[in-house]
Amino acid sequence: MLNINALLLNLGRYHALVQRTRTKKLSFLQIRRKFYADYWSDAAKKVGADIRDVGSDYFLISKNNRSVLVQFHQVSIDTYLNLKLVTSKTMIQKILAKGGYPIPRFKIFDISSLNKARDWMAEQQGSFVIKPSRGSGGRGITTGITNDKRLKKATVAAAASLKKESLIIEQQVKGDSYRLLYLNGKLIDVIQRCRPTVVGNGKSSIRELIADENRQRHETGTSRSFNPLTVDLDCLFYLEDHHMNLNTVPKQGEKAMVKNVANENAQRDNFSVRARAHPYYQELGKKISESLSLNLIGIDIMAEDIAAPLDTQGGVINEINIPPGLHYHELIDNQQDKADIGQQVLEFIFTKSAIDPTIPSDLCPF
Repeated sequence: MLNINALLLNLGRYHALVQRTRTKKLSFLQIRRKFYADYWSDAAKKVGADIRDVGSDYFLISKNNRSVLVQFHQVSIDTYLNLKLVTSKTMIQKILAKGGYPIPRFKIFDISSLNKARDWMAEQQGSFVIKPSRGSGGRGITTGITNDKRLKKATVAAAASLKKESLIIEQQVKGDSYRLLYLNGKLIDVIQRCRPTVVGNGKSSIRELIADENRQRHETGTSRSFNPLTVDLDCLFYLEDHHMNLNTVPKQGEKAMVKNVANENAQRDNFSVRARAHPYYQELGKKISESLSLNLIGIDIMAEDIAAPLDTQGGVINEINIPPGLHYHELIDNQQDKADIGQQVLEFIFTKSAIDPTIPSDLCPF
């Protein structure tokens, strides 16, 4: 029987934990700030534009008497309505389903209607994912849901990551996470985002290696990752399913995967694989971009092989991101294959964009 009071009590505890985690993530703001300042400066130089810091992390990039504002990964290239639409996971899943695109089976519920999720899960097969209906960065997402106990815990964790929003339970799909980036309907990069890892030294436990990884991410002064590697339910369930725990000691040099959700991985876990992408993905993104009237779009898929179409391998579209994070295409292990995304975005804005986001120089307030 569902004990709502017990769930609500746990919800309060998880909410406090989430707030502490968000506080930790704030400490990475300086790393993100420096990265994007350098990123846009380099991109502006490559297209022959001037760049000026106008405060509050905004930069004004100017060329040929036109200027555009950027802030971190955000660029004035799509409309506010486009952005608002894509932030709703449930709305996007409905749109994709209606268009016949492959998406995971899912059910919408909330913490007071947990029985809906329980009954739906009983009708399906395999493992499942619990996630908030809104949000980004992997917050509140837990994979490996295989029983009622995990369902309850993951529901509380997802509900604690946002306020008064519905939750989603969906089919968990095998494979890796891939970020596909499209500009004006053209596929310009594909990043294979592997599961977060720690590197063993034969002495330290996974718990100690995670702590050391976070110190290195924060102290090195280089952009290994923009997030701390957290010990959450996704981490604990993943370790348990792979016969490990936080006290496990990986071997010297072993790259031990410690969770399923890829958002908290590091540069060593990401690879540009656009050269291997099947032509199917070019057409996929072009159709979705056109149907949603989007210029710059990131599509997240789950697939076992990027060299094969989704419908031949049971792969799915997980999410659509606007504005997509541009750092994913910089923080990769195979730096020799890095695409000049910032340069391509600025060239499009100044020469090809149908929606002109630039400001005439004589009207620019900065």
